[in-house]
Amino acid sequence: MAVLSYLRFSVRPEYAAVFERDLEAAAQAARRAPGAAWVEVLRHPAGAHTYVVLSEWEDAARMQAWEQTPLHERMVLEHRPHFSAPAVIRRYRSYL
Repeated sequence: MAVLSYLRFSVRPEYAAVFERDLEAAAQAARRAPGAAWVEVLRHPAGAHTYVVLSEWEDAARMQAWEQTPLHERMVLEHRPHFSAPAVIRRYRSYL
């Protein structure tokens, strides 16, 4: 069953360039991950340093496998201290 992931991150302005560089690298890697249908990175209209990542995965197991990769885990640990607001994470499953 397909899973849609919505992630929203806000970072401190002085950290935005570093975050954008690493976020793009992570998005490229996620696009190549098994089970990834697509991944999009957007700048949220509410703020210049707020980013939205939308992705679709074949199933929850494939998405969770990506989340357990060293690259993903490093991103979370390294960048979370620089968030200016708590991350928003939403998961949606198809039901039809």
